[in-house]
Amino acid sequence: MRSSASTGTRQPGETSQVIQPAPGAWPLNWANATKIKLRGKLALDRGFCRLCRNQAILNARTLGEFRKPDDSDRRDAARSGLQLFFAGMQRSAQLARPVSPVQQCHVPHPGPARVWLPPVRAVQLRLVDVARDVRRVRIADCPPVDPELSEYVRGYVEDLAARRGWSAATLERVRAAALLLVAIHGREEPVRASTVTQLAERRLPVEPVCAVLAGLGVLDDDRDDAQRAWIEKQLSGLPDQIRDETAAWIGQLRDGGPRSRPRATGTLRVYLRTIRPFLIECAAQYTTLRQVTSADLETWVTSDPKRRHMRASAAGSLFRTLKARRLVFADPAQRLPPARRQLPVPVPLPPGLEAQIGALAAGSAGTLLVVALAGVHALTSSEITAVQLQDVALAERRLRVRGDARPLDSFTAQAIAGYLRYRQRRWPRTANPHLIVTRLTCNGLAPADPGTVKRWLKGVATPARLRQSRLLDEAIASGGDPLILATMFGLAAQTSSRYTDATRDSPIDPRSPQPQGGDHISGRR
Repeated sequence: MRSSASTGTRQPGETSQVIQPAPGAWPLNWANATKIKLRGKLALDRGFCRLCRNQAILNARTLGEFRKPDDSDRRDAARSGLQLFFAGMQRSAQLARPVSPVQQCHVPHPGPARVWLPPVRAVQLRLVDVARDVRRVRIADCPPVDPELSEYVRGYVEDLAARRGWSAATLERVRAAALLLVAIHGREEPVRASTVTQLAERRLPVEPVCAVLAGLGVLDDDRDDAQRAWIEKQLSGLPDQIRDETAAWIGQLRDGGPRSRPRATGTLRVYLRTIRPFLIECAAQYTTLRQVTSADLETWVTSDPKRRHMRASAAGSLFRTLKARRLVFADPAQRLPPARRQLPVPVPLPPGLEAQIGALAAGSAGTLLVVALAGVHALTSSEITAVQLQDVALAERRLRVRGDARPLDSFTAQAIAGYLRYRQRRWPRTANPHLIVTRLTCNGLAPADPGTVKRWLKGVATPARLRQSRLLDEAIASGGDPLILATMFGLAAQTSSRYTDATRDSPIDPRSPQPQGGDHISGRR
């Protein structure tokens, strides 16, 4: 609770002060309360206490007046106010507003002053909720249902565009679409995402408008789940009980459980594609997965030696979940023989491929950046697209990857500087915090798709092959020491040993001259 009199600790040199309240500004009903004695702090500001000032601000905002109260407003608040607040109660509720990350290459312009939106006092329930058709509606033909909401949305969109660096054309299109939607929706009525998708026929952006409505808290995402539709297609044709048991396992993978986290979408898809042939075989002779035996699983797993590890992993995950949920009596996958994943032996790039990669990188700043990050620093495609601007320090010649700072060699520093110039010329207003920006991510904050950097190499090579060749070169240069390889590139012990073991059987002579790009990263002597 906050009281009207606040006390502080006396500092050296401070004296006690006796303050007389202004007439009518702070009515007191107990005896001997005409004077307030404080130490080092004034109880009143120009004759009004802190609670009177907060009450005056709250009264003005309740009336929809976003202005600074004067002395007459404070005097009215002193006579009619409650004079009692919980902490933070004087702050009016406003719609959520995301915080823009700190940018280094571009500082967005500050947004316009936002109009305060008074809270809704009452909500009119809808008797019939009919889907709206906005494909042919013009904003000039429909006056806004809530003018205050439309004015607020206009300022919110302009503020968001300034913070995310949208172009003038994108701002105009998003603002027109957002104002059209809120013009036919009340403040208490959410906007369906299926209604927003109709704007695609008018060539208006859908995802930025959904981001605006989600930030305002008025978006009802009722779009069909593409992943759920794909899962239903994979499970079609199975017996009801087998389909229900498999669906329980998939739900555990998607949403997690009391003792498990949700798995990645790629993992779920690979598991379901792997186990689906076995489920079809079971459907031909069984009606439930409780009838599956260890012999059935072992026969199916060992029938394909190349995919034995993946089959065993998918079957183990399925039956462990069913056993934990008591949908099967026993786990038949528990007795499967251990199957280790057989990884291919790393091989270097062919002799003539490096010249082709160099010629391809010479004509594109993005390709040169990928070659530098994958071929020198051994980053994967996901790690390349995840690098942010704050991870690059060209002045200090440092690059932060997975939380670890690495020295920047001259080749990589020049590649990053060249791409930053290209990025500034192509998207000068973008506020995306990631280093690599594409046409699809320039108006948002998400990283680029890892497949983008693969397409930049145009099939000549892949980031995985460049990374593999770089690790092999460093393993040969270090004399096959897995500790050096793990320390330089942050590899696991098993991965570094895999590359050093490959160099012992490699026909490459360790005494032959090797690329010295790794010296810039590790600082080896």
